[in-house]
Amino acid sequence: MAGVAHLHLDPRCLACCFVYFRNCRGLACRPGLVDRIRISVDAVVSKVSEGSASLAAEHQAIHSSNIISDEGTACGLVTSQNKDSPRRVGGGASNPPAQLVCQVSSKAGCASAEKNGQAETGPPRGQKPSAKPRGNSSTQESTPDLHRPRKRSSGASTSSKMRILGCMSHTGALGEEEREQRKVNKQIDEQLQKEKQVLRATHRLLLLGAGESGKSTIVKQMRILHINGFNEKEKREKIQDIRRNVRDSITVIVKAMDEIDPPVAIDNPANEASKRYILDEANQPEFDYPQVFYDHAKNLWHDKGVQACFERSSEYQLIDCAKYFLERIDEVRNPDYNPSEQDILRCRVMTTGIFETKFEVEKVRFHMFDVGGQRDERRKWIQCFNDVTAIIFVCASSSYNLVLWEDNTQNRLKESLALFRNIWNNRWLKTISVILFLNKQDLLAEKIKTGRYKLENYFPEFSNYQIPTEAVFAPTEDTQVVRAKYFIRGEFLRISTASGENRHHCYPHFTCAVDTENIRRVFNDCRDIIQRIHLRQYELL
Repeated sequence: MAGVAHLHLDPRCLACCFVYFRNCRGLACRPGLVDRIRISVDAVVSKVSEGSASLAAEHQAIHSSNIISDEGTACGLVTSQNKDSPRRVGGGASNPPAQLVCQVSSKAGCASAEKNGQAETGPPRGQKPSAKPRGNSSTQESTPDLHRPRKRSSGASTSSKMRILGCMSHTGALGEEEREQRKVNKQIDEQLQKEKQVLRATHRLLLLGAGESGKSTIVKQMRILHINGFNEKEKREKIQDIRRNVRDSITVIVKAMDEIDPPVAIDNPANEASKRYILDEANQPEFDYPQVFYDHAKNLWHDKGVQACFERSSEYQLIDCAKYFLERIDEVRNPDYNPSEQDILRCRVMTTGIFETKFEVEKVRFHMFDVGGQRDERRKWIQCFNDVTAIIFVCASSSYNLVLWEDNTQNRLKESLALFRNIWNNRWLKTISVILFLNKQDLLAEKIKTGRYKLENYFPEFSNYQIPTEAVFAPTEDTQVVRAKYFIRGEFLRISTASGENRHHCYPHFTCAVDTENIRRVFNDCRDIIQRIHLRQYELL
Protein backbone atom coordinates (compact mmCIF):
# COMPACT_ATOMS: atom_id res chain seq x y z
CA MET A 1 0.00 0.00 0.00
CA ALA A 2 1.79 3.10 -1.25
CA GLY A 3 -0.42 5.68 0.47
CA VAL A 4 -3.67 6.21 2.33
CA ALA A 5 -6.11 9.02 1.52
CA HIS A 6 -9.09 8.29 3.76
CA LEU A 7 -10.78 5.36 5.46
CA HIS A 8 -14.33 4.38 6.28
CA LEU A 9 -14.08 1.59 8.85
CA ASP A 10 -16.81 -0.14 10.78
CA PRO A 11 -15.88 -1.71 14.14
CA ARG A 12 -18.38 -4.49 13.37
CA CYS A 13 -16.41 -5.46 10.30
CA LEU A 14 -13.62 -7.96 10.88
CA ALA A 15 -12.03 -7.06 7.55
CA CYS A 16 -11.83 -3.44 8.67
CA CYS A 17 -10.14 -4.58 11.88
CA PHE A 18 -7.62 -6.50 9.84
CA VAL A 19 -6.90 -3.44 7.72
CA TYR A 20 -6.35 -1.29 10.78
CA PHE A 21 -3.91 -3.64 12.46
CA ARG A 22 -2.21 -4.60 9.21
CA ASN A 23 -1.51 -0.99 8.32
CA CYS A 24 -1.31 0.74 11.72
CA ARG A 25 2.45 1.25 11.42
CA GLY A 26 2.05 2.84 8.05
CA LEU A 27 -0.46 5.26 9.51
CA ALA A 28 1.81 6.33 12.38
CA CYS A 29 2.67 9.50 10.53
CA ARG A 30 -1.06 10.43 10.38
CA PRO A 31 -2.05 10.68 14.10
CA GLY A 32 -5.36 12.35 13.33
CA LEU A 33 -6.24 9.55 10.94
CA VAL A 34 -5.31 6.88 13.44
CA ASP A 35 -7.58 8.46 16.03
CA ARG A 36 -10.50 8.34 13.60
CA ILE A 37 -10.10 4.63 12.90
CA ARG A 38 -9.37 3.35 16.42
CA ILE A 39 -11.63 0.33 17.07
CA SER A 40 -12.35 -2.25 19.72
CA VAL A 41 -10.86 -5.61 18.75
CA ASP A 42 -12.29 -7.39 21.75
CA ALA A 43 -15.83 -6.46 20.71
CA VAL A 44 -15.28 -7.74 17.18
CA VAL A 45 -13.70 -11.04 18.23
CA SER A 46 -16.41 -11.59 20.80
CA LYS A 47 -19.12 -10.93 18.23
CA VAL A 48 -17.57 -13.31 15.70
CA SER A 49 -17.08 -16.06 18.30
CA GLU A 50 -20.76 -15.85 19.20
CA GLY A 51 -21.59 -16.75 15.60
CA SER A 52 -23.49 -13.66 14.70
CA ALA A 53 -25.26 -14.46 11.44
CA SER A 54 -25.46 -10.85 10.36
CA LEU A 55 -21.72 -10.30 10.85
CA ALA A 56 -20.88 -13.47 8.91
CA ALA A 57 -23.09 -12.28 6.06
CA GLU A 58 -21.32 -8.94 6.03
CA HIS A 59 -17.91 -10.58 5.82
CA GLN A 60 -19.03 -12.94 3.08
CA ALA A 61 -20.32 -9.94 1.13
CA ILE A 62 -16.98 -8.18 1.56
CA HIS A 63 -14.88 -11.08 0.37
CA SER A 64 -17.35 -12.04 -2.34
CA SER A 65 -17.03 -8.55 -3.80
CA ASN A 66 -13.26 -9.01 -3.89
CA ILE A 67 -12.54 -6.12 -1.52
CA ILE A 68 -9.64 -8.00 0.08
CA SER A 69 -6.97 -8.60 -2.52
CA ASP A 70 -4.07 -11.01 -2.35
CA GLU A 71 -1.91 -8.28 -0.83
CA GLY A 72 -4.32 -7.82 2.08
CA THR A 73 -6.06 -4.64 0.86
CA ALA A 74 -9.45 -4.33 2.59
CA CYS A 75 -12.47 -2.12 2.60
CA GLY A 76 -12.02 1.43 3.68
CA LEU A 77 -8.70 2.15 1.96
CA VAL A 78 -8.05 4.40 -0.97
CA THR A 79 -4.76 3.24 -2.42
CA SER A 80 -2.46 4.45 -5.11
CA GLN A 81 0.20 2.47 -6.89
CA ASN A 82 3.50 3.19 -8.45
CA LYS A 83 3.24 3.24 -12.21
CA ASP A 84 6.05 0.72 -12.40
CA SER A 85 4.33 -1.85 -10.18
CA PRO A 86 0.72 -2.51 -11.36
CA ARG A 87 -1.50 -4.69 -9.21
CA ARG A 88 -4.16 -7.23 -10.10
CA VAL A 89 -7.60 -6.48 -8.70
CA GLY A 90 -9.96 -9.40 -8.75
CA GLY A 91 -9.25 -11.93 -11.45
CA GLY A 92 -8.69 -9.50 -14.30
CA ALA A 93 -5.55 -8.53 -16.08
CA SER A 94 -3.01 -5.99 -14.92
CA ASN A 95 -4.84 -2.81 -14.04
CA PRO A 96 -4.01 0.87 -13.67
CA PRO A 97 -3.83 2.34 -10.13
CA ALA A 98 -6.92 1.31 -8.22
CA GLN A 99 -9.20 3.21 -5.89
CA LEU A 100 -11.25 1.01 -3.60
CA VAL A 101 -13.85 2.60 -1.35
CA CYS A 102 -15.94 0.78 1.21
CA GLN A 103 -18.93 2.41 2.80
CA VAL A 104 -20.92 0.76 5.53
CA SER A 105 -24.70 0.87 5.26
CA SER A 106 -27.10 0.13 8.06
CA LYS A 107 -28.03 -3.20 6.46
CA ALA A 108 -25.15 -4.62 4.50
CA GLY A 109 -22.27 -3.18 6.56
CA CYS A 110 -19.45 -3.06 3.96
CA ALA A 111 -19.47 -3.01 0.17
CA SER A 112 -17.11 -1.96 -2.57
CA ALA A 113 -16.91 -0.02 -5.76
CA GLU A 114 -15.50 -1.72 -8.80
CA LYS A 115 -16.02 -1.17 -12.45
CA ASN A 116 -15.88 -4.51 -14.38
CA GLY A 117 -12.77 -5.65 -12.61
CA GLN A 118 -11.11 -2.21 -12.86
CA ALA A 119 -11.27 0.65 -10.42
CA GLU A 120 -12.88 3.98 -11.27
CA THR A 121 -9.89 6.14 -11.83
CA GLY A 122 -9.00 8.87 -14.25
CA PRO A 123 -6.81 8.34 -17.30
CA PRO A 124 -3.08 8.05 -16.88
CA ARG A 125 -1.19 11.29 -16.35
CA GLY A 126 -0.66 13.17 -19.61
CA GLN A 127 -3.47 11.38 -21.49
CA LYS A 128 -6.71 13.13 -22.43
CA PRO A 129 -9.96 11.50 -21.33
CA SER A 130 -11.69 9.59 -24.14
CA ALA A 131 -15.08 10.74 -25.47
CA LYS A 132 -18.21 8.99 -24.27
CA PRO A 133 -19.31 6.25 -26.70
CA ARG A 134 -22.52 6.81 -28.57
CA GLY A 135 -25.27 4.31 -29.10
CA ASN A 136 -27.51 2.20 -26.93
CA SER A 137 -27.01 2.76 -23.25
CA SER A 138 -26.94 -1.00 -22.76
CA THR A 139 -23.59 -1.13 -24.54
CA GLN A 140 -22.08 1.45 -22.19
CA GLU A 141 -20.48 0.53 -18.88
CA SER A 142 -22.89 1.24 -16.10
CA THR A 143 -21.75 2.66 -12.79
CA PRO A 144 -21.94 -0.09 -10.16
CA ASP A 145 -24.04 0.36 -7.05
CA LEU A 146 -21.67 0.89 -4.17
CA HIS A 147 -24.13 -0.73 -1.78
CA ARG A 148 -24.82 -3.84 -3.88
CA PRO A 149 -22.18 -6.58 -3.65
CA ARG A 150 -21.46 -8.56 -6.79
CA LYS A 151 -22.32 -12.23 -6.90
CA ARG A 152 -19.61 -14.82 -7.09
CA SER A 153 -19.51 -18.54 -7.52
CA SER A 154 -19.60 -20.98 -4.64
CA GLY A 155 -15.88 -21.64 -5.11
CA ALA A 156 -15.13 -18.00 -4.55
CA SER A 157 -17.40 -18.08 -1.49
CA THR A 158 -15.35 -20.91 0.01
CA SER A 159 -12.18 -18.96 -0.67
CA SER A 160 -13.64 -15.87 0.99
CA LYS A 161 -14.47 -17.90 4.11
CA MET A 162 -10.85 -19.00 4.34
CA ARG A 163 -9.80 -15.38 4.03
CA ILE A 164 -12.17 -14.45 6.86
CA LEU A 165 -10.48 -17.02 9.09
CA GLY A 166 -7.13 -15.57 8.08
CA CYS A 167 -8.33 -12.08 8.98
CA MET A 168 -9.52 -13.36 12.35
CA SER A 169 -6.17 -15.00 13.18
CA HIS A 170 -4.18 -11.92 12.14
CA THR A 171 -6.54 -9.60 14.00
CA GLY A 172 -6.29 -11.57 17.24
CA ALA A 173 -2.48 -11.75 17.14
CA LEU A 174 -2.05 -8.11 16.24
CA GLY A 175 -4.61 -7.07 18.83
CA GLU A 176 -2.70 -8.88 21.58
CA GLU A 177 0.55 -7.31 20.43
CA GLU A 178 -1.07 -3.86 20.37
CA ARG A 179 -2.37 -4.28 23.93
CA GLU A 180 1.07 -5.38 25.10
CA GLN A 181 2.69 -2.38 23.43
CA ARG A 182 0.20 -0.04 25.03
CA LYS A 183 0.90 -1.60 28.42
CA VAL A 184 4.66 -1.14 27.99
CA ASN A 185 4.19 2.44 26.76
CA LYS A 186 2.05 3.22 29.77
CA GLN A 187 4.70 1.84 32.12
CA ILE A 188 7.40 3.92 30.41
CA ASP A 189 5.28 7.07 30.62
CA GLU A 190 4.63 6.47 34.31
CA GLN A 191 8.35 5.95 34.98
CA LEU A 192 9.27 9.12 33.09
CA GLN A 193 6.68 11.06 35.05
CA LYS A 194 8.10 9.75 38.34
CA GLU A 195 11.65 10.66 37.31
CA LYS A 196 10.48 14.12 36.30
CA GLN A 197 8.88 14.63 39.70
CA VAL A 198 12.05 13.43 41.44
CA LEU A 199 14.17 15.80 39.35
CA ARG A 200 11.94 18.74 40.18
CA ALA A 201 12.18 17.87 43.88
CA THR A 202 16.00 17.61 43.76
CA HIS A 203 18.24 20.58 44.56
CA ARG A 204 21.23 20.64 42.21
CA LEU A 205 24.14 22.63 43.63
CA LEU A 206 27.18 23.52 41.55
CA LEU A 207 30.44 24.28 43.38
CA LEU A 208 32.53 26.85 41.53
CA GLY A 209 35.62 28.82 42.42
CA ALA A 210 39.32 29.19 41.73
CA GLY A 211 41.78 26.40 42.43
CA GLU A 212 42.49 25.50 46.09
CA SER A 213 39.54 27.49 47.37
CA GLY A 214 38.12 24.54 49.35
CA LYS A 215 35.38 23.19 47.06
CA SER A 216 36.32 19.53 47.50
CA THR A 217 36.56 20.01 51.27
CA ILE A 218 32.94 21.22 51.29
CA VAL A 219 31.94 18.01 49.49
CA LYS A 220 33.84 15.94 52.07
CA GLN A 221 31.93 17.71 54.82
CA MET A 222 28.63 16.80 53.14
CA ARG A 223 29.71 13.16 53.22
CA ILE A 224 30.63 13.39 56.90
CA LEU A 225 27.42 15.20 57.84
CA HIS A 226 24.91 13.44 55.60
CA ILE A 227 26.38 10.21 54.11
CA ASN A 228 27.93 8.47 57.14
CA GLY A 229 31.45 9.71 56.46
CA PHE A 230 34.16 7.48 54.99
CA ASN A 231 34.38 3.70 55.29
CA GLU A 232 37.57 1.79 56.12
CA LYS A 233 38.40 1.10 52.50
CA GLU A 234 38.17 4.79 51.60
CA LYS A 235 40.34 5.71 54.59
CA ARG A 236 43.04 3.24 53.51
CA GLU A 237 42.99 4.73 50.03
CA LYS A 238 43.59 8.19 51.54
CA ILE A 239 46.77 7.09 53.33
CA GLN A 240 48.83 7.27 50.16
CA ASP A 241 47.49 10.75 49.35
CA ILE A 242 48.36 11.99 52.85
CA ARG A 243 51.89 10.59 52.68
CA ARG A 244 52.28 12.21 49.28
CA ASN A 245 51.24 15.53 50.86
CA VAL A 246 54.07 15.10 53.42
CA ARG A 247 56.64 14.38 50.72
CA ASP A 248 55.49 17.21 48.45
CA SER A 249 55.42 19.72 51.31
CA ILE A 250 58.94 19.11 52.60
CA THR A 251 60.31 18.85 49.06
CA VAL A 252 58.80 22.19 47.99
CA ILE A 253 60.11 23.97 51.11
CA VAL A 254 63.64 22.59 50.75
CA LYS A 255 63.80 23.46 47.05
CA ALA A 256 62.50 26.97 47.71
CA MET A 257 65.30 27.67 50.20
CA ASP A 258 67.70 28.19 47.29
CA GLU A 259 65.19 29.85 44.93
CA ILE A 260 63.64 32.65 46.98
CA ASP A 261 65.34 36.02 47.21
CA PRO A 262 67.23 36.25 49.46
CA PRO A 263 67.82 32.49 49.81
CA VAL A 264 67.71 30.68 53.15
CA ALA A 265 70.38 28.27 54.38
CA ILE A 266 70.04 25.16 56.52
CA ASP A 267 70.60 26.14 60.16
CA ASN A 268 72.01 22.79 61.33
CA PRO A 269 74.79 21.51 59.03
CA ALA A 270 73.93 17.94 60.05
CA ASN A 271 70.67 18.31 58.16
CA GLU A 272 72.44 18.84 54.83
CA ALA A 273 72.40 15.07 54.30
CA SER A 274 68.66 15.05 54.91
CA LYS A 275 68.23 17.85 52.38
CA ARG A 276 70.16 15.89 49.72
CA TYR A 277 68.11 12.76 50.43
CA ILE A 278 64.82 14.64 50.03
CA LEU A 279 65.91 16.28 46.78
CA ASP A 280 67.49 13.17 45.25
CA GLU A 281 65.67 10.11 46.58
CA ALA A 282 62.20 11.30 47.55
CA ASN A 283 61.40 12.53 44.06
CA GLN A 284 61.68 9.10 42.45
CA PRO A 285 58.49 8.05 40.58
CA GLU A 286 58.17 4.72 42.44
CA PHE A 287 59.03 6.08 45.87
CA ASP A 288 57.67 3.73 48.55
CA TYR A 289 58.05 5.94 51.65
CA PRO A 290 60.57 4.01 53.77
CA GLN A 291 60.99 4.86 57.44
CA VAL A 292 64.25 6.66 56.73
CA PHE A 293 62.30 9.19 54.66
CA TYR A 294 60.24 10.21 57.68
CA ASP A 295 63.44 10.58 59.76
CA HIS A 296 64.90 13.01 57.23
CA ALA A 297 61.62 14.91 56.84
CA LYS A 298 61.24 15.27 60.61
CA ASN A 299 64.82 16.54 61.03
CA LEU A 300 64.36 19.14 58.32
CA TRP A 301 60.97 20.34 59.60
CA HIS A 302 62.52 21.16 62.98
CA ASP A 303 65.44 23.02 61.40
CA LYS A 304 65.25 26.79 61.98
CA GLY A 305 66.28 27.54 58.40
CA VAL A 306 63.43 25.39 57.05
CA GLN A 307 61.00 27.11 59.42
CA ALA A 308 62.17 30.51 58.16
CA CYS A 309 61.58 29.40 54.58
CA PHE A 310 58.13 28.12 55.52
CA GLU A 311 57.22 31.55 56.91
CA ARG A 312 57.86 32.98 53.44
CA SER A 313 55.60 30.44 51.73
CA SER A 314 53.69 33.20 49.94
CA GLU A 315 56.76 33.60 47.72
CA TYR A 316 56.32 30.11 46.27
CA GLN A 317 53.56 27.53 45.87
CA LEU A 318 52.89 25.46 48.99
CA ILE A 319 49.73 23.54 49.85
CA ASP A 320 47.74 24.78 52.87
CA CYS A 321 47.96 21.46 54.69
CA ALA A 322 51.80 21.40 54.75
CA LYS A 323 52.13 22.50 58.37
CA TYR A 324 49.29 20.25 59.53
CA PHE A 325 50.85 17.02 58.23
CA LEU A 326 54.51 17.90 58.84
CA GLU A 327 53.63 18.33 62.51
CA ARG A 328 52.09 14.83 62.47
CA ILE A 329 54.89 12.89 60.78
CA ASP A 330 55.05 10.35 63.61
CA GLU A 331 51.37 9.48 63.10
CA VAL A 332 51.56 9.29 59.31
CA ARG A 333 54.66 7.05 59.33
CA ASN A 334 52.98 4.43 61.53
CA PRO A 335 52.34 1.21 59.51
CA ASP A 336 48.95 0.97 61.25
CA TYR A 337 48.07 4.57 60.52
CA ASN A 338 44.31 5.10 60.22
CA PRO A 339 43.42 8.62 59.00
CA SER A 340 40.94 10.60 61.03
CA GLU A 341 38.14 12.62 59.47
CA GLN A 342 40.17 15.77 60.04
CA ASP A 343 43.14 14.18 58.24
CA ILE A 344 40.92 13.39 55.26
CA LEU A 345 39.49 16.91 55.26
CA ARG A 346 42.97 18.42 55.27
CA CYS A 347 44.35 16.10 52.58
CA ARG A 348 44.94 17.93 49.29
CA VAL A 349 44.25 16.21 45.96
CA MET A 350 43.76 18.35 42.87
CA THR A 351 40.32 17.89 41.33
CA THR A 352 40.22 17.11 37.62
CA GLY A 353 36.90 16.43 35.94
CA ILE A 354 33.41 16.53 37.43
CA PHE A 355 32.31 14.69 40.57
CA GLU A 356 28.71 14.36 41.75
CA THR A 357 27.74 13.72 45.36
CA LYS A 358 24.15 12.78 46.24
CA PHE A 359 22.70 13.08 49.74
CA GLU A 360 19.46 13.76 51.59
CA VAL A 361 18.72 16.17 54.42
CA GLU A 362 15.34 15.65 56.10
CA LYS A 363 13.96 13.85 53.01
CA VAL A 364 15.12 16.62 50.67
CA ARG A 365 17.45 15.44 47.89
CA PHE A 366 20.63 17.31 47.04
CA HIS A 367 23.03 16.72 44.15
CA MET A 368 26.32 18.57 44.59
CA PHE A 369 28.74 18.89 41.65
CA ASP A 370 32.43 19.51 42.29
CA VAL A 371 34.60 20.64 39.37
CA GLY A 372 38.24 21.62 39.06
CA GLY A 373 39.01 25.29 39.63
CA GLN A 374 42.22 25.67 37.65
CA ARG A 375 41.90 27.61 34.42
CA ASP A 376 42.24 24.58 32.16
CA GLU A 377 39.45 22.83 34.10
CA ARG A 378 36.92 25.66 33.82
CA ARG A 379 35.91 24.77 30.28
CA LYS A 380 34.12 21.74 31.76
CA TRP A 381 31.84 23.91 33.91
CA ILE A 382 29.33 24.51 31.12
CA GLN A 383 28.41 20.80 31.24
CA CYS A 384 26.92 21.28 34.72
CA PHE A 385 24.84 24.44 34.24
CA ASN A 386 21.65 22.67 33.12
CA ASP A 387 18.82 22.68 35.72
CA VAL A 388 21.07 24.05 38.48
CA THR A 389 19.18 25.24 41.56
CA ALA A 390 21.99 27.43 42.87
CA ILE A 391 25.72 28.01 42.52
CA ILE A 392 27.92 27.78 45.59
CA PHE A 393 30.90 29.99 44.83
CA VAL A 394 33.85 29.26 47.10
CA CYS A 395 36.57 31.87 47.64
CA ALA A 396 39.76 31.42 49.67
CA SER A 397 39.72 34.67 51.67
CA SER A 398 43.24 34.03 52.95
CA SER A 399 44.69 33.99 49.43
CA TYR A 400 44.99 37.78 49.17
CA ASN A 401 48.80 37.51 49.28
CA LEU A 402 49.20 34.46 47.01
CA VAL A 403 49.51 33.96 43.26
CA LEU A 404 48.03 31.28 41.01
CA TRP A 405 49.71 27.95 40.40
CA GLU A 406 49.14 28.35 36.67
CA ASP A 407 50.05 32.06 36.52
CA ASN A 408 52.51 33.48 39.04
CA THR A 409 51.67 37.04 37.97
CA GLN A 410 48.00 36.92 39.01
CA ASN A 411 46.87 37.45 42.59
CA ARG A 412 44.56 34.62 43.73
CA LEU A 413 41.95 36.80 45.42
CA LYS A 414 41.79 39.13 42.42
CA GLU A 415 41.43 36.08 40.17
CA SER A 416 38.55 34.90 42.34
CA LEU A 417 36.83 38.29 42.07
CA ALA A 418 37.24 38.31 38.29
CA LEU A 419 35.85 34.78 38.07
CA PHE A 420 32.87 35.71 40.23
CA ARG A 421 32.19 38.72 37.98
CA ASN A 422 32.21 36.50 34.88
CA ILE A 423 29.80 34.03 36.44
CA TRP A 424 27.48 36.72 37.80
CA ASN A 425 27.25 38.54 34.47
CA ASN A 426 27.05 35.41 32.32
CA ARG A 427 23.87 35.66 30.23
CA TRP A 428 23.10 31.95 30.72
CA LEU A 429 23.28 32.30 34.51
CA LYS A 430 21.26 35.49 34.92
CA THR A 431 18.50 33.70 36.83
CA ILE A 432 20.67 31.44 39.01
CA SER A 433 21.37 32.79 42.49
CA VAL A 434 24.80 32.43 44.09
CA ILE A 435 25.60 31.33 47.63
CA LEU A 436 29.01 32.84 48.42
CA PHE A 437 31.32 30.93 50.78
CA LEU A 438 34.12 33.22 51.97
CA ASN A 439 36.28 30.29 53.01
CA LYS A 440 39.47 29.77 55.02
CA GLN A 441 38.54 32.30 57.69
CA ASP A 442 40.94 30.57 60.10
CA LEU A 443 43.93 31.19 57.83
CA LEU A 444 42.79 34.75 57.12
CA ALA A 445 42.66 35.55 60.84
CA GLU A 446 46.09 34.02 61.35
CA LYS A 447 47.66 36.14 58.59
CA ILE A 448 46.00 39.38 59.70
CA LYS A 449 47.02 38.89 63.33
CA THR A 450 50.68 38.21 62.53
CA GLY A 451 50.81 41.44 60.50
CA ARG A 452 53.42 39.98 58.16
CA TYR A 453 51.22 40.34 55.07
CA LYS A 454 49.08 43.46 55.26
CA LEU A 455 45.89 43.44 53.20
CA GLU A 456 46.34 47.08 52.17
CA ASN A 457 49.58 46.15 50.41
CA TYR A 458 47.53 44.10 47.93
CA PHE A 459 44.26 46.09 48.05
CA PRO A 460 45.10 49.77 48.77
CA GLU A 461 41.42 50.69 49.22
CA PHE A 462 41.40 48.66 52.46
CA SER A 463 43.33 51.44 54.22
CA ASN A 464 40.23 53.64 54.56
CA TYR A 465 37.68 50.85 54.93
CA GLN A 466 35.34 50.94 57.92
CA ILE A 467 33.38 48.04 59.37
CA PRO A 468 29.78 48.32 58.06
CA THR A 469 26.99 48.96 60.53
CA GLU A 470 25.25 45.68 59.64
CA ALA A 471 28.35 43.65 60.52
CA VAL A 472 27.76 40.90 63.08
CA PHE A 473 30.71 39.64 65.12
CA ALA A 474 31.60 38.50 68.61
CA PRO A 475 32.96 41.08 71.05
CA THR A 476 36.10 38.97 71.45
CA GLU A 477 36.93 39.04 67.75
CA ASP A 478 39.91 41.04 66.58
CA THR A 479 38.61 44.20 64.89
CA GLN A 480 41.31 44.06 62.22
CA VAL A 481 40.20 40.53 61.30
CA VAL A 482 36.57 41.71 61.19
CA ARG A 483 37.56 44.62 58.94
CA ALA A 484 39.45 42.29 56.61
CA LYS A 485 36.71 39.69 56.20
CA TYR A 486 33.95 42.29 55.70
CA PHE A 487 36.11 44.17 53.21
CA ILE A 488 36.50 41.00 51.10
CA ARG A 489 32.76 40.34 51.46
CA GLY A 490 32.02 43.88 50.25
CA GLU A 491 34.18 43.43 47.14
CA PHE A 492 31.99 40.51 46.03
CA LEU A 493 28.70 42.21 46.92
CA ARG A 494 29.73 45.27 44.96
CA ILE A 495 29.93 43.06 41.85
CA SER A 496 26.56 41.43 42.55
CA THR A 497 24.75 44.77 42.95
CA ALA A 498 26.38 46.54 40.00
CA SER A 499 24.11 45.02 37.33
CA GLY A 500 20.89 46.27 38.95
CA GLU A 501 18.74 43.67 37.15
CA ASN A 502 17.76 41.95 40.41
CA ARG A 503 17.05 38.66 38.63
CA HIS A 504 19.29 36.67 40.94
CA HIS A 505 20.73 37.20 44.40
CA CYS A 506 24.00 36.73 46.27
CA TYR A 507 23.99 35.21 49.77
CA PRO A 508 27.42 35.57 51.50
CA HIS A 509 28.63 33.35 54.37
CA PHE A 510 31.90 33.18 56.29
CA THR A 511 33.15 29.59 56.34
CA CYS A 512 35.98 27.38 57.50
CA ALA A 513 35.69 24.24 55.39
CA VAL A 514 37.77 22.07 57.74
CA ASP A 515 35.48 22.95 60.68
CA THR A 516 32.62 20.45 60.59
CA GLU A 517 30.41 22.37 63.02
CA ASN A 518 30.85 25.59 61.08
CA ILE A 519 29.82 23.89 57.83
CA ARG A 520 26.87 22.21 59.55
CA ARG A 521 25.58 25.57 60.79
CA VAL A 522 26.20 27.37 57.49
CA PHE A 523 24.58 24.65 55.38
CA ASN A 524 21.52 24.59 57.63
CA ASP A 525 21.15 28.32 56.98
CA CYS A 526 21.64 27.73 53.26
CA ARG A 527 18.94 25.05 53.08
CA ASP A 528 16.20 27.63 53.61
CA ILE A 529 17.78 29.85 50.96
CA ILE A 530 18.05 26.94 48.53
CA GLN A 531 14.43 25.98 49.15
CA ARG A 532 13.23 29.52 48.38
CA ILE A 533 15.38 29.62 45.24
CA HIS A 534 13.93 26.27 44.14
CA LEU A 535 10.34 27.41 44.66
CA ARG A 536 11.03 30.65 42.83
CA GLN A 537 12.45 28.74 39.86
CA TYR A 538 9.23 26.77 39.46
CA GLU A 539 7.11 29.88 40.05
CA LEU A 540 5.71 28.52 43.30
CA LEU A 541 6.87 31.50 45.33
